[in-house]
Amino acid sequence: MRIVLHELQLGNDADIRPGIRPVEELRPLNPSLTLPVLKDGDEILFGSDLIIDFLFSRYAGRPSSDTIPLAATMTRPDRHLQDLKVLSVIASFADTLVNVRHYRSEGMTGAKSHYMSRQEARLESCLDWLEDQATGEGFWPGVFSIMDIALICPLDYGENRGLLHWRARPRLAALYDFWRARPSVAATAEAPMAQPAV
Repeated sequence: MRIVLHELQLGNDADIRPGIRPVEELRPLNPSLTLPVLKDGDEILFGSDLIIDFLFSRYAGRPSSDTIPLAATMTRPDRHLQDLKVLSVIASFADTLVNVRHYRSEGMTGAKSHYMSRQEARLESCLDWLEDQATGEGFWPGVFSIMDIALICPLDYGENRGLLHWRARPRLAALYDFWRARPSVAATAEAPMAQPAV
């Protein structure tokens, strides 16, 4: 969402804090108790795809901030279902990655839990499938797509936290590296986290 706000040159007040937000803080904003949440005037929106679709609708026609344009829609009209599948797998990957991080912080591993083993397998399965769908220039060559943005963010999150090793997948590594220098991505990137000593 922050990358799209930057791409559309929309100013915003960010509220980014480490840790898990209290339920009481999230409940009035999102019944799913998850982030991101966007307040735009009286509108409160939650979930990356819903927020981005809203931004595309409300702020359509804004000039691109780069020579390779931001996609104007979530999916390509002629590949709508395929692109929705890609977005769905990326969302599953991202949600699972966050769950794995929190479970591991509580000492849960795949060796101790069938559920955790399944989560770790899901991460690898999603990445393998996405590797087959990607090109080195993204999922929608010629534009900076929401599919690209949606994948770059959890890959960055996982890498910065030492959660998974995904760079052995050459198409995903090329996609990530291709978009990493884009101003909107660089401006919104997290700083690498210090890794605990082993």
